[in-house]
Amino acid sequence: MSAPTTVAGPSDADLDQAYRQMRSRLRAFIAARVENPETAEDLTQEVLLRLIRAGTAVDDPTAWLYRVARNVIIDHYRGRRPQPADPTMPGADGVVDPFADDPDGARLELSRCLRSLVDHLPEPYRSAVRSVDLDGATQTAVSAAAGVSVSGMKSRVQRGRRQLRDLLMDCCTIEVSASGAVMDYAGPPSCTADSTCAR
Repeated sequence: MSAPTTVAGPSDADLDQAYRQMRSRLRAFIAARVENPETAEDLTQEVLLRLIRAGTAVDDPTAWLYRVARNVIIDHYRGRRPQPADPTMPGADGVVDPFADDPDGARLELSRCLRSLVDHLPEPYRSAVRSVDLDGATQTAVSAAAGVSVSGMKSRVQRGRRQLRDLLMDCCTIEVSASGAVMDYAGPPSCTADSTCAR
C-alpha cells in the first residue's frame, strides 16, 4: 500500500512575496482615494489589522475587504469634518463617499489585492475561491463546470477561505493579549512602507 501523497505548502519566500503584492495593491487602492501617502499607509495598516482581528474566516473575502476599506476611508474623512459650533445643532454630513460613482469597480479592484494570496492555495480550493470570490461566479455554476455537487463546491469554497486567512496569518507576526485579543501585528520583514511590488 502506497503512502498518502502530501501537498507541500508555499514557501516562506512565496508567502512573503504574495503578502507584499496584496499589501501593495491595497495601499495603491487606498492612496487613490486619500490626500497623501502617509495617510494611505496608516489606513492600509488599519484595514489589515481589522482583517486579523476578524478572528474567523469571512464568508466572502473580496466583499469583506471592500467593506472594511470603504469604512476605513469614510471614517478617515468623517474624522476630519469640522464639528458644528453649537453641539446641539445637527451639522451637515459633508462626508464624501469616494466609492459612490463606481462601487462595483472598487470591489473588483480590491479583488485583485487578494489574487496573489489566492494563487498560493492548493487545488481544488484555489480555483473554487478564485471563481466564486474573485470572479463572481455562483457556486452552482462552478460546481456544474467542475463536475461536483453544489454541497461539495460549498465545502471547497469554505475550506479555501479558511486557508486564505491562514496564509495571511502565516505572513504576519501577531501579538495577542492574555485573553487572545490582537494587540499588534507586523508584516514580513521585507514589507515596508516604501516597498513596491509588481502588479
